[in-house]
Amino acid sequence: MMWWWGKVAGAALGLYRGGPAGLAFGLFVGHMVDVAVQRWWLRRQQRGLSTDDRQRFFVGTFEFMGHLAKAKGRVTDADIDYARLVMRRLGLNDQHREEAMNAFNRGKAADFDRSALLADLRARLSRGSPLAMIFLETQLEAAYADGHLDATDKALLAEICQAFRINRLQYEKLRHQVRARLVRARKARRPGQPEAQMSAREAREILGVKAGASAPEIKQAYRRAMSQHHPDKLVARGLPESMQRIATERVQLLQSAYAVLKEKRK
Repeated sequence: MMWWWGKVAGAALGLYRGGPAGLAFGLFVGHMVDVAVQRWWLRRQQRGLSTDDRQRFFVGTFEFMGHLAKAKGRVTDADIDYARLVMRRLGLNDQHREEAMNAFNRGKAADFDRSALLADLRARLSRGSPLAMIFLETQLEAAYADGHLDATDKALLAEICQAFRINRLQYEKLRHQVRARLVRARKARRPGQPEAQMSAREAREILGVKAGASAPEIKQAYRRAMSQHHPDKLVARGLPESMQRIATERVQLLQSAYAVLKEKRK
């Protein structure tokens, strides 16, 4: 984000009121204002969430997951299996598993207010919070539970993007990454077959780079993705510790994808 509006306003006012000398003074005052605003913004971005906010994020994730599953008309076995898979990956204890399932069922209710949920989460998360992308990523995986996105899925995912101010480019990049990760996971779960080696195409999609990307571009994409998904950073920003294991899995997959592309370039 650019921090220069204070300088512009200060310089203009200083020039108007005091000529060249006023211009210099206005620039100085404007610079101090920009610095103060920048520090406030960074503190706001880096603040963690309260215990109540973390719990709401956890519960809201499963509520929207249930709503997404029911919105197609009926909840399929694939939808339920995915919700249970998430619970297993999170390593939830009996109490948290019951909370998650109750939240999933509330989301299935005909009178569930998804707009209120998204507005509540948006108010709790700072703008640009990585948790907004984690929320979208989890719902994308849930929407792909049956192997594809239909019109209803796309409409609900678009509402998430609008609520959290996630632009089209960010969404499409994340969608490709999620799809590649799920394809990879399905290959790994094939019974009686050894785990297939990750292809260069899969690795590129997981890291979000195009074919022919240079080594510096691949490295930059890897570092950016690692920064966004690092469990310690996400927990510090408010990710419930019960959801940390999924972030760890994603980091391990990013590391594998980067290793594949590094090897291909040798």
